[in-house]
Amino acid sequence: MLSREEQAVLRRLAIFPGSFTLEMTRAVASDEHASASDIVDRVAGLVRKSLITATAGDGDVRLRLLRITRAYALAKLTASGEADIVGRHAANCELLEAAA
Repeated sequence: MLSREEQAVLRRLAIFPGSFTLEMTRAVASDEHASASDIVDRVAGLVRKSLITATAGDGDVRLRLLRITRAYALAKLTASGEADIVGRHAANCELLEAAA
C-alpha cells in the first residue's frame, strides 16, 4: 500500500534504533530523485499510515518507528542492498549517535 518512494524512506529510516528528527530523516532518505520537500511529504504519509510515530517536544518533533515496523523495514533495507551505504552515511553524519 506504500508508494515505491515511501518504501525507500521507510527502509532507510530503519537504520535508527531510537527516535530521530526530520533533519536526520532527510540526511539518510534523500537521493537524486527526492528533494527535501519530497521527503517531508513521504514522512507525513508514513505518519498518516501509522508506520512512523511523531511526538512534539520542546520545539522539536521526534519521529520513531515502532519496534515491529523497524524490524520489518530493517529486513527490507538489508534485502535491498542499501544497508551498508545508508549505515555509513548515517555514521559519517554522526546521526546514529544523535538517535535517542
